[in-house]
Amino acid sequence: MAVRSSAGWSLIGAGLVARVVIMLILVPTVQADLFVPFLEHAGQGGGWDPWSAWLEAGGRSDAFPYGPVMVGYFLAFGWLGSLLPVEQATQLGVAIGVLVAELITWLLVWKFAAQQRRRAIVIFALAPIVLFAAYVHGQLDLLPALAIVAAMLAMRARHWATAGALLGLALMIKLSALLIVPVVIVFFVRNRRFDAGARRMLAPFLIGAALAFLPALSHGFRTMVLQTPQVESLFAYGLDLGSGVMLLWAPVVLVGIVVFAWRFRRGNLDILFLLCALVLAVVPVLAPASPGWFLWAVPPLLIVVSELRIRHQGMLLAFFSATAVWSMLSGTWGTSRFAALDPFSAGLSAMLDAVRAPTTIQLASTAMVAISAVTLWRIAGASLQRNDRYRLSAAPLSLNVAGDSGTGKDTLCRTVADAFAGSRTAFVFGDDYHLFERGSPVWETKTHLDPAVNSLPRLTRDSLELLEGKPVWTRHYDHDRGRFTKPRKVSDGELMMVSGLHTLSTSLRARVDLNVYLDMDESLRVLLKMQRDVRDRGHSPDSTLASIRRREADRQKYVIPQAALADVVLRLEPSRPLPEDPRHLLDTTPMIEVSVTLRDSLLTEDLVRSFTSLAGAQVSLDYLDTPGETHLRISGADWVSAADIAAVATQLIERREEVMLAPPEWVGGSRGVCQLIVVLCLLERRSRGKERT
Repeated sequence: MAVRSSAGWSLIGAGLVARVVIMLILVPTVQADLFVPFLEHAGQGGGWDPWSAWLEAGGRSDAFPYGPVMVGYFLAFGWLGSLLPVEQATQLGVAIGVLVAELITWLLVWKFAAQQRRRAIVIFALAPIVLFAAYVHGQLDLLPALAIVAAMLAMRARHWATAGALLGLALMIKLSALLIVPVVIVFFVRNRRFDAGARRMLAPFLIGAALAFLPALSHGFRTMVLQTPQVESLFAYGLDLGSGVMLLWAPVVLVGIVVFAWRFRRGNLDILFLLCALVLAVVPVLAPASPGWFLWAVPPLLIVVSELRIRHQGMLLAFFSATAVWSMLSGTWGTSRFAALDPFSAGLSAMLDAVRAPTTIQLASTAMVAISAVTLWRIAGASLQRNDRYRLSAAPLSLNVAGDSGTGKDTLCRTVADAFAGSRTAFVFGDDYHLFERGSPVWETKTHLDPAVNSLPRLTRDSLELLEGKPVWTRHYDHDRGRFTKPRKVSDGELMMVSGLHTLSTSLRARVDLNVYLDMDESLRVLLKMQRDVRDRGHSPDSTLASIRRREADRQKYVIPQAALADVVLRLEPSRPLPEDPRHLLDTTPMIEVSVTLRDSLLTEDLVRSFTSLAGAQVSLDYLDTPGETHLRISGADWVSAADIAAVATQLIERREEVMLAPPEWVGGSRGVCQLIVVLCLLERRSRGKERT
């Protein structure tokens, strides 16, 4: 289905010409017998309640099953059409209103199907179901389809108030917009990171919904809109189980989609868009009351497949064709606007009547359902694979950082969390799992680096609970007081960060996405630990140095061996040698270089190119003897700005909108370099779905 530029525009033009020709020569039966008489009666004195006035005048109850916005819109176009010097002028005005709604929808599809916008419009222009349902059969559903897809696009773009107003407007146009509301509600209930947006969306939507149902005070509105036979068709198709029991297809599948939406605890708005599109597509297939219902799903499905492969677009065109064939066999056509074409119209009607045998219609219906099922299943699968790239719906992103005391483990976790702005993060800090408080006699013979004085099983258990979406209660170690706080609740989020002295030595290592070991040149580590403990925690320089020396044996025995277990080893080194006694440098900040060891990563060469070209850093690359291991050394890391880090991130992170709901908070210097490398490796591991042993 490759579409060259000139050929694409020619096909779009041909589709537009076909619409105009059909409008000029054909008067759809539905419009001539139902819609136009109702609109003309409403224009002649229907007042504020045209539905009751129509029924009181003896009109048919199925003449116009639409709300007040549809009445006003097509009343205006019908009046404009009545000014034209042609037969059935009001009907032509209604047809023009349908075309205007479709052209506006084309513009929306063009704007939001950015990757393959021309091909999407070609499919729209040539879709048989659009040509038949809107222009031959004469249904008006392109206007509600426009309002519904506009509301869905506003939600996807996070224009929350606009989305609520548009969804309310869609309800005022046609109550079929209610079909997507359960999916939207379930999605937002399960995805608490969108709470603020959902609240901004709620008030405009409720106002629109109230206005949409306000006409229900009218008996005529209730009869013509709420009790229409089309609504009852939702409960007319199913599997007869015997004894008068029937399994209704449409409600079962709708409930299934709502339940499917429930599983996306950390879904993104592209997934919500897909789920709404599936609802709009499934209902008319399983309850085909009117050809116009098939129009609801055309715009959103086109936007969905514009991001997929050509074969999915071909399948969608087959879906549109199958629904059109069924509609042609089961629906009405119309009469010619010109008497000279009456013989042709009569011959076409006779030919259709000849093939409209019950068996033919049943075969067409079966084929439509089969093609629809395969098409929607394949499109949904491909779209989920693309739009849930990091599989947040399955589990939160998880990071495990280990390293010696004073290397900046907690700081690294917090800066990584800042990069995922707008996401909720669950932190698990190893210090909270010490077994004893400061001043306990046990510290006379043990150090904090000894695993025996840390509750590693509880740390592992709590971390795994958070990965499974369960909250945990844990106490916090207050370094200022050397005491534990009362237990506090830690809830799961889109991210889980674990940091500690021994976290790579536990079974947790096999369950998280990325394991990082944070190393540091010993003289630099001593200096930074002195600065932290003396400035922030109130320890004396001598006691801090004594603690460092006392812990050295446990450091060598329990902490350093974890480096061999990490996916990423970050090592910070001073650009110049530091003196052995750091007490004279407590007020200085040394220049730092970053060394990185990557294991089983495909990012190495991208990092070298991006840091060199965008950040101006000097990067050396070595391939180590161990297969799959590479070593980077980034000189001048402290000169790398936050803007440089942001530029590299923009180039290398795909589909940032899945995991970053707000502008990420990048930092500069060596901290920013480490922050970005960990973020990139974390997302790479998650998207690749690497299995661990």
